[in-house]
Amino acid sequence: MSIGKEEKSFLSLKLTYLSVLTAVAITIGILETVIPPPVPLGGFKWGFSNSIILMILIIMGEKEGFTAAVLKVVVSNLLTGRFLGPSFFLGLGGSLSSVYMMSMLMKSKFGLIAVSVFGSFTSNLVQILLAAMLFIGSLKVFYLSGYIIGVGVFTGFLNAIIAYGGIKWMKQIDILS
Repeated sequence: MSIGKEEKSFLSLKLTYLSVLTAVAITIGILETVIPPPVPLGGFKWGFSNSIILMILIIMGEKEGFTAAVLKVVVSNLLTGRFLGPSFFLGLGGSLSSVYMMSMLMKSKFGLIAVSVFGSFTSNLVQILLAAMLFIGSLKVFYLSGYIIGVGVFTGFLNAIIAYGGIKWMKQIDILS
């Protein structure tokens, strides 16, 4: 079975969009490592690169969202010298759980803000659980959970606004139809 010329062109365009948006998410993820974190502990970041992952989920779908999330975590941790360290495993667990939650909510027709906020909440909860079980060995990390999840809800809201604006801009300049 051969692929027609139009289908090849569509697949090339889709791969190009995925590559560019993933590169943007990686770049934002790396830049976030130099911005003072919302929680004064190592490994915490604002999470604005997740707005790009949300855009990929909306524009392309679940498979591409998971692909971009994994690439974002792996490449940004490789480039910042944190590969296979605690932030790598926390980031990977948080990203995968977030994409899964957002994908499920999108199928259930939740609004963009709810999808993003619940994705952020899920990511933070999973990261707190992983930190407690794998790295700290104590549930005392949950003392910070209210603050961490509160900041996450705020950034989840902002990520929804950023994703909406990014998609709107892509449509205005005729990148998306």
